[in-house]
Amino acid sequence: MIDLRSLGEKYGTDKVEHGYLPHYEARFEPFRGEAITLLEIGVLKGESLRMWRDFFPRAEVYGIDIDPKLTFAEPRIKTFAGAQEDGAFLGSVLAETGPLDIVIDDGGHEASHQFVSFSYLWPCVKTNGWYCIEDCYCMFGPMWAEVKASFGSVGLGVCDPATILDFLYRRRGLIVTGRMDFAEIHVIAGGLYDGLLALKKQEPKA
Repeated sequence: MIDLRSLGEKYGTDKVEHGYLPHYEARFEPFRGEAITLLEIGVLKGESLRMWRDFFPRAEVYGIDIDPKLTFAEPRIKTFAGAQEDGAFLGSVLAETGPLDIVIDDGGHEASHQFVSFSYLWPCVKTNGWYCIEDCYCMFGPMWAEVKASFGSVGLGVCDPATILDFLYRRRGLIVTGRMDFAEIHVIAGGLYDGLLALKKQEPKA
């Protein structure tokens, strides 16, 4: 089977230049033959959606973009026009997609927008599924050097919920209230790789 980088180069996704594809392939390989559901925030010209469709031959691939002119539909690909920080819109998307195996946030890279998306989508990620946020250096700006120094380049390892939420949002001054609290974040493994944050979900502890 063709490797993810080759597919990325075929379709021209910028994930090749960012260096994300080796990290994705290492984590997503167990899903490759499964009938999974993948949702990516940020469509652009559909390069990465087509890459995911070919990498996961049994997957249903969905995309979200704020620009309705960028939405399209192809076999096993469907896109929705709306804002990633709009909870009602995300709810309507989830009503169609059902539970998710993989979520990739490559949207507007605004911390407040990512918080809303994470709040609504993380509870719908299946056990052993992945939630990934790209280009974290955009979210943290001048704080990026501090963040990398705090967590290192080898990744977060197994983290407690408070650490994850602090990393994602408290450092940006966002108040964690409403749909999600520390007790609802259950992470079995996570990592920070070249600006890519990847979180793997575990079963809630009894």
